[in-house]
Amino acid sequence: MIFKVWISNLKKQEHYDEFLYLCDYLAQRMMSVNVYFGWDNDPSVEWQSFEIATKNLSGFILSKYDDSEYIFRFSDVTINEGNDPEFIFSNDADIFVVSQNKEIIDFFSQYWQGKGYTIRNTTEGP
Repeated sequence: MIFKVWISNLKKQEHYDEFLYLCDYLAQRMMSVNVYFGWDNDPSVEWQSFEIATKNLSGFILSKYDDSEYIFRFSDVTINEGNDPEFIFSNDADIFVVSQNKEIIDFFSQYWQGKGYTIRNTTEGP
């Protein structure tokens, strides 16, 4: 079963704050992740995947932002560890968490509800 939780229509500062929180969350739990730049990124990074140590994750993505290769809320970036869990910062100002691990989904649901965000979620599979 695949679970998905997300928050929508974030303002730039909210999107940025959640990005920094996620980088810290991942650095405490994983050694490295894959970073994949999708829709609406600079062509030099679009559709490329990079393996990044979590301790360097925020610096790596912020360097792409500083170079105008990635734009918060207007470009897609996916961060994952072997596709599960997967964190998607979308070009629609949404943030998604996708996982087969219900505990991760519940953690982010509670965290975001505690911050006052409206939570959306789905479940796929048998």
